[in-house]
Amino acid sequence: MLTVCRFLPKMAKLGSLVVVSGDEARYSIGLFSAPKEGGVIKTPEELVDEGHPLLYKPFDYYKFVDFTSTDVGRASPDPLKEYCGA
Repeated sequence: MLTVCRFLPKMAKLGSLVVVSGDEARYSIGLFSAPKEGGVIKTPEELVDEGHPLLYKPFDYYKFVDFTSTDVGRASPDPLKEYCGA
């Protein structure tokens, strides 16, 4: 699981970190989705060719989430690539 210390720097790199000032209340809502248990995430075959090689092997989302809690997953700068990089 990502900790705040690891999460915020990654968000800042993506340009998604918002800082506000003032005394007005600000409300935010997070919307998330996840695949059904046992579902495999994979790149559609029509998107992979010689000019656009496969970057990640198909993977089970929940097994990947479990991997991010291991010592190797937490230590990796790119857990997805570490887990299922092609």
